[in-house]
Amino acid sequence: MKYKHTLLLDFDTNLFKKYEKKWSKIAKLVIEEIEGYKFIRYIKHKSLICKKCGRSWTDFPKNLKKYKKCKFCGAKKHNLKRGRGWHVFVHIASNKKLDDYSIIRLQWLCGSDEHKEMLGLKKAQKGVLFNKLFSQVIYRRPPSIHLKCKHCGYEIKTCPKCGKEIKQGCVNCGIRKGVQILLGKKHF
Repeated sequence: MKYKHTLLLDFDTNLFKKYEKKWSKIAKLVIEEIEGYKFIRYIKHKSLICKKCGRSWTDFPKNLKKYKKCKFCGAKKHNLKRGRGWHVFVHIASNKKLDDYSIIRLQWLCGSDEHKEMLGLKKAQKGVLFNKLFSQVIYRRPPSIHLKCKHCGYEIKTCPKCGKEIKQGCVNCGIRKGVQILLGKKHF
């Protein structure tokens, strides 16, 4: 086989460890029998999350115990906690170069998180690098940005950039003012 590819699978559950042997047989069946590619091997990683800075990274399960501090902010070991799922890297070979849509389809057929694959599909349609397990958070809205509903006093969130009210209506009293989508260069 001429081309080698790596599928990045995201399992947001701890059930992967329990059913790993059965999953590997199913993944091999999907990749080889149904799709016609060669299954080479898979590598599994567990994630660690720092409670202080909120960043996470993956490593082999046996190596996670060796971390004494956060790789990014240097917080001590008591600030580190294990992530809830697994990241699996599946190495495959094919006679042709796989396009983005084929990779996303294979990842989904192998059981990867559907939300990750849906986002990957949207990114691939726009021509953006899609096959990532982690993305750096550039901006996180502070929890203190809010307004209160004029009718009942319930706090309504605002846009972190321009400060305007996100017009989704009040959850508490049900008054709706329409929906404003904040996805554009103007806001983010």
